[in-house]
Amino acid sequence: MFGVGVFAMGMYWFYYALNIFGEANPVISFLMSASFIASLALFFALLGYASFVLKRNTSHFQWFLIFPILWGVFEWFRSWFLSGIPWLLSGVTQVDSVFSGYLAILGVFGTGAMVMLLSVILLMPLFFKSNRQRVVIASLAVLLLVSSYGLKGRFWVEPYEQPISIALVQGNIEQSVKFKKGKLEKSLKNYTKLTEQYLDKDLVIWPETAIPSFIGNVKSWLSPHVAKYKENNVQVLTGIFTRDLAKTDWYYNSFIDLTDQNQQYDKVHLVPLGEYIPFRSLFSFVAKYIQIPMSDLQKGASNQPLMKIGSYNAGISICFEDAYSSLFKYKNSEPDLYINISNDAWFSDSSAPWQHLEIARSRTLEYQKPMLRVTNNGVSAIIDATGKIKVHSTQFVEQVITGDIMPTKGKTPFSWLQNYPLLIIALFLLGFLFYQSKYKEIKV
Repeated sequence: MFGVGVFAMGMYWFYYALNIFGEANPVISFLMSASFIASLALFFALLGYASFVLKRNTSHFQWFLIFPILWGVFEWFRSWFLSGIPWLLSGVTQVDSVFSGYLAILGVFGTGAMVMLLSVILLMPLFFKSNRQRVVIASLAVLLLVSSYGLKGRFWVEPYEQPISIALVQGNIEQSVKFKKGKLEKSLKNYTKLTEQYLDKDLVIWPETAIPSFIGNVKSWLSPHVAKYKENNVQVLTGIFTRDLAKTDWYYNSFIDLTDQNQQYDKVHLVPLGEYIPFRSLFSFVAKYIQIPMSDLQKGASNQPLMKIGSYNAGISICFEDAYSSLFKYKNSEPDLYINISNDAWFSDSSAPWQHLEIARSRTLEYQKPMLRVTNNGVSAIIDATGKIKVHSTQFVEQVITGDIMPTKGKTPFSWLQNYPLLIIALFLLGFLFYQSKYKEIKV
């Protein structure tokens, strides 16, 4: 029931995407949304059952210390199991709190465990009365608070000396008409007109599927504009669809450099039922009820190179890929900044776009790299390496936000270690509990 409450209140906007823009009827939209929420709630049911089993083999005091680790592990599990839904994570809520410094060391899952540790510390005095236990509780509280204050604002990386001047173009094309016949030229004219005013910038970015067509269909139309961009030494990037030259029925949700079309990123983590149909033999019937354009995409390669932005390297993500921290880790190179393009118009005026912005900020705090976030109708933002929003757009208006961003070099502890500390501690605790259950009498 707790899980149903969390996801019904926090992800109610799933209904909007299905009913308003997916054109599914209200009954189908409600049933699919309810099923989605119920399936996510099962993660909390599993967490509750695991807690119940562990409690039988531990004392109250031990269980209070183990539960925060269990919480973090289950949030990590939810982030990847069956494609994963890493939304409404407790660690993400800490981007403005005193715990924000933990993100650069422990990531969102470890930070979520710290949130739960503080919660159990607040409850412990209700259960434990002995002086020894009170000393341990007080020591834990002091350690947690002192370390969090010490880590907040700690900078593990170094800024470069030369900033990038940026214009982020929010075209505000209505989702309901974006893919309609005859609307393509309107989108092209809108984005090129807005860009003309910012040819003095180093970089101009258009959002996800700003061009709702294939690059081959618009190349000649864009050609004179691209020539002008090159003449003014401004780099213009856009979201667009691309085809596989070898397999023409394969197409991708892509991000390309209009001024150097050798630079292309294809979306890796696709949205189930929105961009592809998982377990097609079981769920192909869904396509009959949901009318989503370009909803049978191929995923991009997992080892795509970073995109060159002037002399810097940028890590690219499209839409909710920025919710997956592991996608921001590159094996053989290190980004100096991140770019995320999205189309949050699917979620209307719900809380989803603001939740998405908060998730993006958690990535900047984990890796301490600035992020440029460009959306179709908000919320677009320039986020610096400390997770602070330098400027953000107003929703549902045609707007260009501008500013400078300073890329950074170096790595945070989380960039090196990822989620291994949390998982290693969890394995150690499981080993301890197994030993204790086999060879020692439990004192409650």
